[in-house]
Amino acid sequence: MNNLSRRGGEDGVSVARFALGDEMCQGEKERGVGRGCLHRPWWENASPAWAMQASPPHPSPPPPLRDWMGVRPWHKAALFPLRIESPKRMSTLKTPETTGKIIHLRDGRALGYAEYGNPAGKPVFFFHGLPGSRLQRYPDDSIATELHARVITIDRPGLGLSDFQPGRKLLDWPADVAQLADTLKIDKFAAMGLSGGGPYLLACAYKIPERLTSAIVISGLAPLDRPGSTRGMSWPGRVAFGIARKAPGWLIQLAFRPMAWIIQQSPARASKILPISAPEADRAVFARPGVQAMDQEDLVEAYRNGVRGISWEVVVATRPWGFRLEDIDAKIYLWQGEEDTTVPLYMGKYIARTLPNCEAKFYPGEGHTLMFNYWREILAKALA
Repeated sequence: MNNLSRRGGEDGVSVARFALGDEMCQGEKERGVGRGCLHRPWWENASPAWAMQASPPHPSPPPPLRDWMGVRPWHKAALFPLRIESPKRMSTLKTPETTGKIIHLRDGRALGYAEYGNPAGKPVFFFHGLPGSRLQRYPDDSIATELHARVITIDRPGLGLSDFQPGRKLLDWPADVAQLADTLKIDKFAAMGLSGGGPYLLACAYKIPERLTSAIVISGLAPLDRPGSTRGMSWPGRVAFGIARKAPGWLIQLAFRPMAWIIQQSPARASKILPISAPEADRAVFARPGVQAMDQEDLVEAYRNGVRGISWEVVVATRPWGFRLEDIDAKIYLWQGEEDTTVPLYMGKYIARTLPNCEAKFYPGEGHTLMFNYWREILAKALA
């Protein structure tokens, strides 16, 4: 069965549709570097897991871990990065053609994306949180369809179907987005960034404002390289981001391996563990079956290639962004829950008062999951 079909794109960008199945694409087999390939170097799968706040797998020596070459002892698992299971063994998600698409960028990297809503509607690019993937979205697709929105979600480098980009910086992202838009023959588009995707939205507003019809930040991270930037954040987040500011990459990768181990052993257990300080609004949202199912699929996909991509997401978020919020001329719409302890109100207030042109809405009683309660209103604003 052929899982990959291609057609030529503009400016040397190739396009592909990827479907999960029992076989890798032939080109990856020949190179020996495909996702799930037996001969993929172990260092390409390295990366973090403190963001999940997961408990360690087992206090005593865990059971033997399965490796692609067979069984490896637990003490070796502590020394070498884990490999996540291949899609056919690991994921219970049956990916339709619209949610498993790939283009190949000019530098040869694969960029994965998905489409939801009305294929003929107004384009809205959605930048997922951290961790996340192109499968992160509002579970009820009928709202986007009803509003005539074509929602395009994108895997950032190293996550989902997208190849890792060594040494990437936040300002590298707008070029990837522009290439995807050009390939899809989209001139202008709305864009929104959720949580850890907020900085990527702001990077696009800074670097390619002429392509944006609207720009929305939803519960988005503020720059983390300032003193006091994590004020009001839950203590696991404060500790994690504080360490990540100066920690070497290998240490950040090590922190994410417990969650990778859990997902490898049992994808059904993949879920974000809410901190004790999480507001009731967040707990209520995560109790919804549709959100739970989406969250599980998204988290499994985020760890598809191991932990290296997620760990570099943390590096990018905690290092200087390469631009100042004061230098963004585009109008930014900001949505923030006042009870959010993941991305606290302090961050939202800082973004709102620092951006030259920002229309901010702060919601009492809402937490980090505000998007799931106001998706129709947010999407309507993006399309206005």
